[in-house]
Amino acid sequence: MRLAGLFVVALVSPVVAQGIHGPGATYFQAADSPFALPPFDGVPLVLETFEDGSLDTVAGVSGGLVLVRSDDFGDSVDFDDGVIDNNGNSNGQATGAYYSAGEATLVFTLPADSDGRLPTHAGVVITDALENTPIVFSARRGGVDLGSVQGFQTAENFNVCLQDRFYGFVDRMGIEQIIVTGTVSNDWAMDHLQFGTLLCTGDLTPPFGLLDLSDVDAFISAFLNGDADADLAAPLGVIDLSDIDAFIASFLSGCA
Repeated sequence: MRLAGLFVVALVSPVVAQGIHGPGATYFQAADSPFALPPFDGVPLVLETFEDGSLDTVAGVSGGLVLVRSDDFGDSVDFDDGVIDNNGNSNGQATGAYYSAGEATLVFTLPADSDGRLPTHAGVVITDALENTPIVFSARRGGVDLGSVQGFQTAENFNVCLQDRFYGFVDRMGIEQIIVTGTVSNDWAMDHLQFGTLLCTGDLTPPFGLLDLSDVDAFISAFLNGDADADLAAPLGVIDLSDIDAFIASFLSGCA
């Protein structure tokens, strides 16, 4: 009866693609991240600021290195030195960032949580480049590209922060790797690597954080087509009545 009810109240439509978050306003501090806003607020978020001189939050990275520096050429996010003043290491304070170190592309492999769930959202802040370059931020799972977002990074001769921009991606089924490429420059810097997992199972379509009929449409379409988006309950890899129960429970509970 519950399944029949879902079919009565919803029209079948294609599953809506997951979201990307492109560069917009200047990123001065962690509070400027779209992942600090609804529906992500309150979600445990791993935030790597590189202030301790290491990268120890990911499962692996293809290259690059962390530098903690106090000179005019540091590339840390502005507020990492405790003040927003368009300078990432005011008064000579040592702050950290991650540098591509001659690699045009870096690949970061993200860890699963204790329940085996991959992060559903991930992002970085591009803080500088040796020369003006388009930046491409991509996401991947199981070797399959999930999508990408592109912006333009202006080269900065000194440690200023007005050009710092956030790049991120959201995929409800999980993100295994993020790939960052400076398409012209092979010497660029980033900071505030961040990722986390949204646990609102039934939230299949934008706007994320709001459960509505578009999510019902998406689930029914995925269920009928055997799509992985409908695989919401154990055993994973099998789409059956337990997935319907999981969707209904999530929908009734909401995302609050």
